Amino acid sequence: MPISPVPPSGQPRTASPRAAARRAQICAAAADCFRRHGFHGTSIAQISKAAGMSPGHIYHYFENKDDVIAAIVERDCEEVLDRIAESKQEGDLLQKMLTATEQAIAKHS
Repeated sequence: MPISPVPPSGQPRTASPRAAARRAQICAAAADCFRRHGFHGTSIAQISKAAGMSPGHIYHYFENKDDVIAAIVERDCEEVLDRIAESKQEGDLLQKMLTATEQAIAKHS
């Protein structure tokens, strides 16, 4: 699921497909850093290194680390809502949710 090019604060920083791809790249790197070091243990410098860009470049797309985590949460919530909507159309919602949960646990274990 692509990351929205609009920061959680509602103020557009950029709107191009490239900007959305960069935001997604930053969020993927940040999510990995947060899993390894925790939110408070992760710095923008670590995220920038993992994303392969300068800290200043990250600040072009996000105001701060809180905005990065908000974008990750937004992405994850959208993904869950999309999966629920798909599951409703396919039949047994409970079974689909259980299967998706098992797959997510296996993926992130």
